[in-house]
This record gives sequence, C-alpha cells and structure tokens, in this order.
Amino acid sequence: MFYIGQIFDTAYPLEAAEFCMESGLKIVERADGKFQIIAVQDAINTRRNDLQILLNETDWYVVRRAETGEEIPPEVLKNRALWRSELDDLK
Repeated sequence: MFYIGQIFDTAYPLEAAEFCMESGLKIVERADGKFQIIAVQDAINTRRNDLQILLNETDWYVVRRAETGEEIPPEVLKNRALWRSELDDLK
C-alpha cells in the first residue's frame, strides 16, 4: 500500500505514518510542501546536504573576515557552529 518514494500532495494518512514507524522509514516535508516517504539513511543524507548548503552560503563571511578583518555577525557564527556540530553528529 505504501512505498519508499511515495509522495502525498497534502497531509499524509495516519496509516502511512504507522507503516513508516514499523518499517524504519520516515516521512519528510519537501520544499514544495508535499510529503514523501524516504529511507532513514536518505533523510540523513538530505539533512547533511542541507547543512552543507547553509555553511556554503555563509562561507563568504569567513572569507571577508580573513581578507578585510571585518567581524562575522554573532548570529552567523552561532548558526555555523550549530550546523557544523550537527554535521559532525551525522557522520
């Protein structure tokens, strides 16, 4: 009835959540607002990729600091540390 890769356009049924819990799978919300059944390892890989993108998008602050000495905003430093920590935990 349910399978890896299945996409739900709106809220997913309770039975799908139960199926995932019993099967070691996970339902994630995609960027387009739909929900998809994925394998747990896929969820980990997706999160790793998302975290790496966040780090990449803020690398310019680090380069600017190295080149000009301008401070990195505290919120950016805090977030980068959290993202790196989570990435380390997922390895």
